[in-house]
Amino acid sequence: MKHLYYAAILTLYDKNCEIDEREQRKYIRFLLEEGVRGFFPCGTSGEYTTLSQKENLKLLQIVLEENNDKVPVIPCASTASFHNTVALIREMEHMGIQAVSICPPYYTPLRQSDILDYYRHILDAVQVDVYLYNIPAFTNPISFETFEKLLLHPKVVGIKDSSGNMKTISRYVAAKSGRRDEFRVMTGTDEMILPALSGGCFGSVSALSGVIPEVHNLLYDTYRNDLTFAQQIQIKIAELASECEKYIFPVGYKFALEARGFAMPAFRQNVVEHISGDDYGQGRERIHMLVDELLAMADKEKVQDREQNRKWA
Repeated sequence: MKHLYYAAILTLYDKNCEIDEREQRKYIRFLLEEGVRGFFPCGTSGEYTTLSQKENLKLLQIVLEENNDKVPVIPCASTASFHNTVALIREMEHMGIQAVSICPPYYTPLRQSDILDYYRHILDAVQVDVYLYNIPAFTNPISFETFEKLLLHPKVVGIKDSSGNMKTISRYVAAKSGRRDEFRVMTGTDEMILPALSGGCFGSVSALSGVIPEVHNLLYDTYRNDLTFAQQIQIKIAELASECEKYIFPVGYKFALEARGFAMPAFRQNVVEHISGDDYGQGRERIHMLVDELLAMADKEKVQDREQNRKWA
């Protein structure tokens, strides 16, 4: 099975907290230059809940125009209501999107029967294929029983699971095996990429792959043949993710993107502007340092590959 990751795209703002289209386009081109293998715009890392529908569609349009069909794109199409979600998906369909990811409605607690009905009615109302999106920290969870029922629907083609629970992911893999082998199970947690791949997952959708795609390329390309080295990469990725998670999401990941040369003049989580003290500055510097260490690992591996090629030339 060929594995694939999708970079969860961050949203870049100007000093007035408006989408910085120039920087956003530069960011997408940068990821393509570094070998990113898929895009996941308009999701949690992209702060879709703080953006208007118009802004989310603008972000998607930027990705589509800069990508120009180079790598696959799966946008998140989630809102707090059925009608808004269907309206958003239909706009995305007009833009040529073939598949979207949808999490259950957020804010209002729902029963599992409500969540099942929500997905079934959306599937009846739209043309695109659907990836389920389980992110229980921020929305109503998708129970395993609900997952098993939706697994049988031909237009449900995969699931992104951001529960951080390997047991849950293992149950997804077991449930689809022999019934729908083409069904794609993906982890949404950077700390779990290697365990998920080893456990039968198709791939991942994560924030750090939208910051250090060349490191994720290295992890995906080496884990079968050099598990020890892949473990070293995974441990360092987990260390960086842990540091990023100390801040209001996804601010820590934007600090990581700073280390790649992108300025962060403003955040929509405006409380961040009022954080001060040595710990804040030191934490930001530590994130930058960890990014540099991971990039050095990737660069060292490239040098070793070149030397090996020369040896056998």
